[in-house]
Amino acid sequence: MVHQTAFLEAYELCGTITGAADAANVARRQHFEWIQKDPTYFERFEEAGGRYVDRLVAAAVRRGVGVEIPVFDRAGAVIGHKFEASDSLLAMLIKRNDRYYSERFTQEISVSRRDEYDAKAMHQLISTQEGRDLVRQMAALEERMSELMKADDVKHND
Repeated sequence: MVHQTAFLEAYELCGTITGAADAANVARRQHFEWIQKDPTYFERFEEAGGRYVDRLVAAAVRRGVGVEIPVFDRAGAVIGHKFEASDSLLAMLIKRNDRYYSERFTQEISVSRRDEYDAKAMHQLISTQEGRDLVRQMAALEERMSELMKADDVKHND
């Protein structure tokens, strides 16, 4: 039990099985044996992992929102402070915590990437006569579908 406690405390700090095993001075496989033999161990392991993730999130929040960093002169004296923040961490935190933003942001990225791929594909497609004919057929089909949808909307609104 002492080794389990040491392992779980180390896991909470380092977040890896190998690192926790080394810190607790136990074999890595011991963790897996505890999972099989001790019915309470896995739940405590999951809790330690959750606390590790909480620490990561707290660090990301500090770095994402920003912190004041001291600025030193050549002699080592503090002469001021500068503010540093991480835009990518802040975006990750917003994505993690705001479902609406996450859905909209993901949608915007996928649309821009799709547009990029569509442009490349369209260039390759229209480089041949057969491709140009296919594009005309697709445009005619899209126009026809649009007309049908408008007619269907009129029907349902009457």
